[in-house]
Amino acid sequence: MKTTIFTLLTVVAMSAPMSSMAQNLVNYALPDYGEVVVRGDLTTNDWFHTGRINDNDFETKWLSCDPKEYENQWTKHWVIVDLGQERDIKEVDIYWAETANIYYVCLTNDEDVVSKVKAEAGKEEAVPGNIGEVIASSNYHDLGITAAKGETHKYPLTEIKKARYVVVFTTKDWIADTGYGVGIYELQVWGKPLEATKIPGISSLSKINQAYDLSGRKVKDMRKGVYIVNGRKVFK
Repeated sequence: MKTTIFTLLTVVAMSAPMSSMAQNLVNYALPDYGEVVVRGDLTTNDWFHTGRINDNDFETKWLSCDPKEYENQWTKHWVIVDLGQERDIKEVDIYWAETANIYYVCLTNDEDVVSKVKAEAGKEEAVPGNIGEVIASSNYHDLGITAAKGETHKYPLTEIKKARYVVVFTTKDWIADTGYGVGIYELQVWGKPLEATKIPGISSLSKINQAYDLSGRKVKDMRKGVYIVNGRKVFK
């Protein structure tokens, strides 16, 4: 059986869209939840751009660039989710397509995070702690094994962390040292939503741009229940 080293937190691999600790939380990383922007070391293929990482579609993926596309990024790949403002973060879930052999999950409020990530990516020995607070990490490489494709890693936090930026920074590809790159189907950032606000009447529903249930799935018809609408928790 494969064994993985995880620091600071315990990781749980599951196939469900959300772990039990993420119940009644909202996925801040969804593009409809506030001004969410995703950056990364971009692939030149439009099918695998960073917007695929939070489109709530588990069949599309973000794929990092290969070394020929990005100078000095032989095995260091990264993605940054800007949540638009500081959020109360309770859990981060990564649905890998090509699982990184070594990676770190960092939280920060530093608006200069992109420059700091690029600086670490250019170093022979990167220091992820210079990017932000490292809340989780994984290291298959030191164990002499290769991560399996399509793994799901979930990181429920023991206490709420406040941050605007969530960074996944990898230092070894899913096939270690080959320069192949890494891929992620979905990156989810869970936290407690705002207090529920009652929708007063059917006329107000016409102003709804997008509604989600508490599992992060888009809904077309809102029946009685609790939903996330335009970035707010509401009940009908």
